[in-house]
Amino acid sequence: QNKGRLHCIFALLEGFVVFCREVVKRISEHAYTDLVLTSAPFAQAGKNAAELMLQNVSLVGMVTFLRPAKFLAQFAFAGGFGGLTWLSLVVAREGIPSGTPEPLQTELSTLVGPPTALAMLAASICFIVIRAFSATIDGVSDAVLYCFLWDKSDGVLDSTLVPASFVKFVRASGVKTKDD
Repeated sequence: QNKGRLHCIFALLEGFVVFCREVVKRISEHAYTDLVLTSAPFAQAGKNAAELMLQNVSLVGMVTFLRPAKFLAQFAFAGGFGGLTWLSLVVAREGIPSGTPEPLQTELSTLVGPPTALAMLAASICFIVIRAFSATIDGVSDAVLYCFLWDKSDGVLDSTLVPASFVKFVRASGVKTKDD
């Protein structure tokens, strides 16, 4: 019974350490954005980022907790689509339609092995490619979110090179622009 309690305590501590590591990682990512915006030293930029994230913890938390669901959806859709596409092509290699381009006909006729293995390989490759693009988009969207929160903190959108749709969104959120 004591072993079970001890395991529970260690599991809780491990969860807390993982949570703290993720918070520090997010602060560090936003500190680089703050560094670009303010040219402050990294320690000050980290402090600024932590304060800004704390002021907007509900929004930052929502974005952070939705990422695992997005990651799962990427795997299901991108990997599944790529795998099923290749599976259908490989299974159809015996009866390749006449309208199929010659290079694809040649490739399909040289494939060996079980179709499911090739489909799983294609699904994995599709997922890796989609994940690479997604990581880039996540980084850019985090930087845009931080810039929005940074402008929101003083109540004025300072930049002049902002798309009209974003200006409309910012105004609806209660932030003024230089033109207001």
